[in-house]
Amino acid sequence: MPSVLLIFSPFLSLILWESKRKLWNVKKMSILSIIIMALGFIAFIPGLLSNYPGLKQRFFHIGWSLWFLYLNYSFIRALENDNEKINS
Repeated sequence: MPSVLLIFSPFLSLILWESKRKLWNVKKMSILSIIIMALGFIAFIPGLLSNYPGLKQRFFHIGWSLWFLYLNYSFIRALENDNEKINS
C-alpha cells in the first residue's frame, strides 16, 4: 500500500515546500519524477508495450529512485551549506 502513495511525494513537494528553504531545482526534479512515475501507469493499457511487461513497471521505479536520490543529494548539500554558514 505505501508504494501507491509514493507518487504523491514529488507532487506534494511542489505544494508544501517552504520558499524560505530552497533546494536546488526542486520544482524541475519533482515534475520530472512525476512524469517518469506516471509512465508506470502504462501497465494498465494492455496493448501498449505488450512485448516488454517489465519495462512498464520499471518506469515507476526509475522515477521513484530519481526522486529520492535527488532528495538525498539536495539535503546533504543544504546541510553542508548550513555548516559553512555556522563555521564562518
